[in-house]
Amino acid sequence: MIANCTVCNAQKSKACTNCKSSYYCSVECQQTDWPIHKLLCKSFKNLPQRPRPSFKLAISFPPDDISPKLIWVDSQRIDDREGPDDPYHTFFDIPKIADHMGCDIRSLEDKSIIENTLRSFSLEHTLWLFCRDNFMNDGSKTNKSVTHVTKAATPIVVLRQPGSRIEPRVFEDITLADLRHTVDYFLYYGKDPNSFKQNVTSSSGSTVLGVKVTCRGDQRYLGLPLYVPVGVPRDHPIFHSSKPTDISKLIDFPVLVRKYPHDSAWKNNGDIHAPENQAATYLHLNADPTSD
Repeated sequence: MIANCTVCNAQKSKACTNCKSSYYCSVECQQTDWPIHKLLCKSFKNLPQRPRPSFKLAISFPPDDISPKLIWVDSQRIDDREGPDDPYHTFFDIPKIADHMGCDIRSLEDKSIIENTLRSFSLEHTLWLFCRDNFMNDGSKTNKSVTHVTKAATPIVVLRQPGSRIEPRVFEDITLADLRHTVDYFLYYGKDPNSFKQNVTSSSGSTVLGVKVTCRGDQRYLGLPLYVPVGVPRDHPIFHSSKPTDISKLIDFPVLVRKYPHDSAWKNNGDIHAPENQAATYLHLNADPTSD
C-alpha cells in the first residue's frame, strides 16, 4: 500500500514496521509523531477480532484515562433507496456511540475534520468527532486522555468517513495517522488561525535546519559525507526532550543532539565498526576544566 506521510503528507512513505497503520517519509517525521503514535501502536497491532462486519474501528478519548483507546463501534446502515440508481433517496450509517458517551444520542454534537490545518494539508477522507453538546455545563469531567496531549472536557469518539463530508456518511476503520490529525485538531482548536499558525511554522517554514553527523556505516555503505544538512520538524522530540550539550557553554549557543537510528542498509551486515561516530562523540565531551 502506498500512503502519504502522517506528519508532512509527502508521497511514497513507508509504514510503521510494528502496526503498519501510520506512514512516514523520514526518520525525522517518525520521531516527531512517536510521542503520540506510541500511545496506540501496540494496541493497533493486537486488536481484538471485529465483532461483526458492521463494526468499525474508532478512537475513544475516555475522560478517566490518560491514554486514548481503540474501540469497535457498531454502525447501523440505513438504506432508503428503492434501487442502486435511485436519485431521490440515499444511504448512511448511524454509529451506536451513546454507550461510549454516557448520554443519549440526541445530546451529542459532531464536528468534521477535513484538513490538518496545523500542518497545512487537506485529508482525502473525513474524520467525525463526537462529543456531548453541552459538556461545558453538564458536569463532564476534564478529559484526562485529551489533556495528556492537549486540553478538553467530555468523552470523545472519533470515526472515519471515506471521501468528502458532503457524501453519504458511512464509516470505515480509522488509522493511527488519524490519531495524529485528531491531536493536531485539538491543539489548533479555538486558536486564532493567523497567530497560531505563525507561531508554529514561522516565516521560515515548519522545519529547522540541522546537521546529521554520519557514522562510518553511512559513509562507507551509503556514500554520505561526514556532515549532511537536514530539515528537522519544529515539533520534533529533540526540541523538548534533549538538553544542550556541555560544549554549548563554551560557544554560548545551545547544541541539541539526538541519536539517529542505524540505517537498514548496513545495521545487520556484521561490520562492528559501522556504528562508530567519533565526530558526534566529541559533541558530548565534558568541556568544563574544573570538573572532576
